[in-house]
Amino acid sequence: MDKKKLLQKLKILFEMKEVKEGFPSQQTCFDWVNKVAPLLKFNQQYYVNFMQKAYLLNLNLSTYTLVPAFNIMVSQLHMAINDLENAEEEVNKTEYIRNHQSGIDLQLKSSPDVRLAECKDSEFVFRKEGDIWKIVYKGEKLPPLPHRKGYYYIEYLLTRPNVFVAAHVISTIFNTKNFTPSDENYSRMNAEELDCEGLAFSDLENKRVKPDRKAEREYKETLNKLIKDKDTSIKNGDPPETIAEYDKEIGLYKNLLNATKLSITASTKDFKARVSVTNNINRAIKKIKEHNDKLSEYLKNNIKKGNTLIYTPELSNQIYWNI
Repeated sequence: MDKKKLLQKLKILFEMKEVKEGFPSQQTCFDWVNKVAPLLKFNQQYYVNFMQKAYLLNLNLSTYTLVPAFNIMVSQLHMAINDLENAEEEVNKTEYIRNHQSGIDLQLKSSPDVRLAECKDSEFVFRKEGDIWKIVYKGEKLPPLPHRKGYYYIEYLLTRPNVFVAAHVISTIFNTKNFTPSDENYSRMNAEELDCEGLAFSDLENKRVKPDRKAEREYKETLNKLIKDKDTSIKNGDPPETIAEYDKEIGLYKNLLNATKLSITASTKDFKARVSVTNNINRAIKKIKEHNDKLSEYLKNNIKKGNTLIYTPELSNQIYWNI
């Protein structure tokens, strides 16, 4: 399935009235779970998080436990939609650049309106030019800064105010970018800084997340019991509706078992991405602080870091960055 169709299907499931107002029965909720789960397999972390919370819906728990669990499932679905939308935006942006590198751009740039906009935007600049970064804050120009991966992350967030971005997504985007900063830039970095840039061995490579063997055993036992009960039900000539109910529960536990097996890899990748992206951004802000305290303070206060990142500028003081 291509990403556009996947995005459309996820949006339909996310926008269902029952997601906001509640499902009429536990079974209709399971139906929704079984439709969403396979679509999230394009991203192991979302799939694993979704299915781990889905398991709770099958237990006899209070609403105080089930409602937050369901909300986390919905948030994983929402983040998956955001990821796909961001990926589509990147493709569209690339296509636009490819199709507009002709004289059309030159004509636009000669327009007085465009020149005026560029003058206004020059108060706030954050972009890469060759092997260095050009940064201007409130008209105050910083000296050219040698490339660091953290600047890429900051730039990406500045162009998406108030949009949640998963750490592993932003990490993947810029790990695949084709950039080659000069050896001179790297020669000024210590081992820890090189590690953050992905150029030195990291202890993170040795970290492993222990699999939840107890949960895996429970899922297998329940799955085997459901399969036996279904066989017995078929032999007893039970109505098709009863067999269908067994099929739905069997599908749920197969997804849970699969999610448990994937959780080791997904958790390790998520942990590494969070640490790497956070460290890179912190180091970039630290370098900026050497030249402009106000900008470093602004970035520190308005960029929230963790498994998901978000740039949250004040609405009363909206900045339009020239990227």
